[in-house]
Amino acid sequence: TQHPVGLSVVIPVYRGAALRGGQHSLTLWRRIFETQMEAGDIDAALITLRQALSLAPGDLELHQQAARLLFSSTLHFQAGCHARHILEKSTDDDTLAMAENVYRFSMQPFEAYQVVKKRRDCAANPNLYLGLVLCGAQGICEWDTVAECARTLDTEYYAKGDFTTVREIPLYNIARIADEAVNLAVARAATRHLEELAPAFDLSGRFSGKEKNNGKIRVGLLSADFSSHPVIQLIIGL
Repeated sequence: TQHPVGLSVVIPVYRGAALRGGQHSLTLWRRIFETQMEAGDIDAALITLRQALSLAPGDLELHQQAARLLFSSTLHFQAGCHARHILEKSTDDDTLAMAENVYRFSMQPFEAYQVVKKRRDCAANPNLYLGLVLCGAQGICEWDTVAECARTLDTEYYAKGDFTTVREIPLYNIARIADEAVNLAVARAATRHLEELAPAFDLSGRFSGKEKNNGKIRVGLLSADFSSHPVIQLIIGL
């Protein structure tokens, strides 16, 4: 069904069967969604998800898919509607982490903090979330919690050279601690999983196309912050 011709045939067949209703209707809407995602038709997939949710408004998996798809499409506020359901119903850490990101990037720090606390409460070792709780508490000015978490982080972990047990967002650590050695250690611990990933770009070769551009090197800018963010505000002059 991955061939474009096959998809153009399969999707109408599934949709026609799903619209007839019956016990398999929800399964068919799910298959339509999967097929549209295979085809890269994100807009149609979102419409299909809404149709499936109208049949099963309490389906946690559908809310997860909707939140993930809306978030990846930078529709953060819309994703927040589904993140609320995840916060209330899910106990899976990866799913809750996605809901936390949805709230953080849609500038809803109170909701993001609620997700962090639930992640901590569901964990076998709550101390793993000290750094994230600290960051969340900073976002809503809960200074007593910030001070308590910082004291435990700094004395029980960082002072003993342990930067891998707890999780603290490096940018928050830089704002909190002026010790660059600690900042570096926290950043390395937070990004250690990236070492296992294959590089997204092969930069080992020489730059090409220089001769076609009158000997000048053409420079491109790559950033995750081309949105309502200080980076894009400051780079406008450049």
